[in-house]
Amino acid sequence: MLVFLAAWRRPEITEICFVGLNRLMRRFPIKTMCVISEESMIPLCEKYGITWTFYKNDPLGEKKNHGLNEAMKLEWDYLLEIGSDDLVKDELIELYLPYMERGENL
Repeated sequence: MLVFLAAWRRPEITEICFVGLNRLMRRFPIKTMCVISEESMIPLCEKYGITWTFYKNDPLGEKKNHGLNEAMKLEWDYLLEIGSDDLVKDELIELYLPYMERGENL
């Protein structure tokens, strides 16, 4: 599973999200990719083991398309898109995992 997100400003909020993603990466077989538009976000991504790609922030759809094109170069079967201010509970991944292990559509 790849957890995909775009980040812009609000590094304090994004860091809370990254802490949660880092927790999930230690517990479950997931990867992460973040599309960033500020060089100041690079150390934050690297601190939490978040794969990143850089693209301008405007328009947002173009930024996300760039990120998805980069994500297609990675190996994953399922994609979960979240916001940089979202938190994912372990229970959600636990709910999805049996379906993913059987190769089912969610």
